[in-house]
Amino acid sequence: MTKKAIVLLLWITCHLQLIGRDVIIEGKQASYSGKVIEFTTFFDPFTGKDSILSKYKVDSSGYFKFVFPLEKTQLVYSRIGAYKGYLHAEPQSKYIITLPEWKDLTPAEKLNPFFEPFEFQFIIENDTLSNSLNKLILKFDTIFFSYLKKIVQSGKMKKDSFEVVRNSLLNLFGSEQNVFFRDYVIYKIGLLELISMQYRVKYLSKQYFEGKPILYNNEAYLDLFNRVYDKYFFYFGQTSKGKSIYSIINDRKSFVQLDSLLQTDQVLLNTDLREMVILKNIHDEFYASRFSRSGLLNILDSLTNKTNNPYHKRFAASIREKITRLMPGYEPPSFSLYDFKGKLINLSDFKGKYVYLNFCSCNSYACLKEFDLLRNLSVKYSNKNFFIITIVTDDDSNTMKPYAEKAGMNWIFLHYGNQPDIIKKYDVRGFPLYYLIGPDGKLLLSPAKSPGEYFELDLFRIMRSRGDM
Repeated sequence: MTKKAIVLLLWITCHLQLIGRDVIIEGKQASYSGKVIEFTTFFDPFTGKDSILSKYKVDSSGYFKFVFPLEKTQLVYSRIGAYKGYLHAEPQSKYIITLPEWKDLTPAEKLNPFFEPFEFQFIIENDTLSNSLNKLILKFDTIFFSYLKKIVQSGKMKKDSFEVVRNSLLNLFGSEQNVFFRDYVIYKIGLLELISMQYRVKYLSKQYFEGKPILYNNEAYLDLFNRVYDKYFFYFGQTSKGKSIYSIINDRKSFVQLDSLLQTDQVLLNTDLREMVILKNIHDEFYASRFSRSGLLNILDSLTNKTNNPYHKRFAASIREKITRLMPGYEPPSFSLYDFKGKLINLSDFKGKYVYLNFCSCNSYACLKEFDLLRNLSVKYSNKNFFIITIVTDDDSNTMKPYAEKAGMNWIFLHYGNQPDIIKKYDVRGFPLYYLIGPDGKLLLSPAKSPGEYFELDLFRIMRSRGDM
C-alpha cells in the first residue's frame, strides 16, 4: 500500500470514529421558526465562558437538528430567549427534546449584566429508560436540593443528622453503574458537607481531591473544587510555611517558586491539581487587591508555557483574555455595529485615532445631559485625530437618529442591536460609561472620566505626553 493510501485510510478511520461519537439533538417547536439557536458547554471552570458546540437556524416549520462530536459525557445547554435549557449528553446518543414556547428577553433584561435566564432540564421524548443519566440526575437533584434547603434554613447540621442524609443518598443512588453519575453523586455529597460545615476545608481538600483524578467534564466536581479552593492563596499565606507567597507573587513574580511553595501542601503534590489551584486563584485574586496584577499575569504566562496539560493551556488562555479585556495597555473587545444609516462600522476602522467610547441610552437624562459636552469636545478636537463613538443601547435604534444627524463628522452613533453581548464584554452596569482608546488600538483609560468630570484634562495630558498636542 502506498504512503498516500495509508494516510487516506487513517483519515477515513479517524473521521468514521468521530462520526460514531456524534451527539444528535433534534425537535420541533413552531415558535422558534427562523431563529438561530446554539448548543454550548462551559469552556473552562473559572470564567463563565461558553464553548459553542453547534449552531442551527430553525426552519420555517420549527424543526431543528444539532450534530456535534463529544468525547466524554458532559453538561450541554442552550440559551433560548428568556430560558436556559440543559441536559447531560453522552457520546453516540440522540436526544429528541421538547422546547417551551419562545419567550424573548425584555429590553431591561437585555441590558442587565446580572440577568440570569430561567433554567430547566429539557424533556427528552425518546428517553424510555427509567435509569437513564438525565432521569437519574433530575431525581437526585430534586432530593439533594430538598436537603440543601433544610441546611440553609437551619444552619449547621448535626453530624449524626448529616450521616443519615449521606447514607440515604448513597443507598438510593450508590449502586448505579453510570460512572459520570456516580462521580456526580459523590461530589454533590461533598458540597453538602461543605455547606453544612461538617468538616474543615482542609479535610475536604484531602478527602475529595488528594490523589483523585481531575474530572474536567463533571460540573459537580468543578463546583466543589471552586468552593474548596476559594481564596486558597490568601489562607495559605496566613500560615507560617505559606507567608512567602506574597513576595513570590508580588515581588519575584515567579511561577517556579510558587509551584515549589505549594508542594509543601501534601494535598497538592499532584502537578495537575496544583496547576488547577493556581489557575483558579489567579483568576479570582485578579479582582481582589491582595496580590500584584502584574505578578499574577507573569505567573499565568509562565504556567501557560510550562504546563504539559492541554486543558490547562486552554483555561489559562481563557483567563488571560478575560482579565486583560478591559485593562489599560490591552486591546478592548472588538465590535462591528450599525450606524443610523445602516452602515456597518468596526472599531478597527479607527486604528491610528484616539477614540472616546461611551455607552448611552437616549432615554437616560444623565446621558442626554452630557451630549452637549460631547458635541463641544468633538468640535474642539476635530483636527486632532480624535473621534467619539457613542453606542446606543435603546431597544429601538431610531432613538439615536435625531442626535446622530446633528453630530459632527468625528462623532459616531452606533446601535448595539446586532451584537448585544457587547454590554457584558464592556462591563456596562450603568449609563453613561466611558473608555479612552489610543491610536495603537489599546485602552488608555478604563474606565475614563465623563466630559462633566473634566475628562478633557486627562485627554490633554495624554496627548501632550505622546507628542500629539
